Amino acid sequence: MRGSAMGLGDFLISGFFPGPSPCARRQTTFPANAGLINGWMMTSAEFKCARLRLGLTQSQMGKALRLSGDPARSVRKWEQGEREISGPVSLAVEHLLEQQR
Repeated sequence: MRGSAMGLGDFLISGFFPGPSPCARRQTTFPANAGLINGWMMTSAEFKCARLRLGLTQSQMGKALRLSGDPARSVRKWEQGEREISGPVSLAVEHLLEQQR
């Protein structure tokens, strides 16, 4: 992350939502050294928190990730834990979050 000691979890949960964050309510935590380089893989709850942090619907998130077919369906399956979130998808989500800063 560019010039910041803030971990991905801090970034996702910090100050975006008015009142308590929906991610914080679920007590979703992220490793301080989050990132694919450190072997961390995104969970379904973390993926959903990232989407909410980006302010995107499931369909918009799917399109932002350039998914084909029914993008909202893939996002929904990741968020419900029905499908494992691949490394490239985790990396793309991290990139979207970095661009939002």
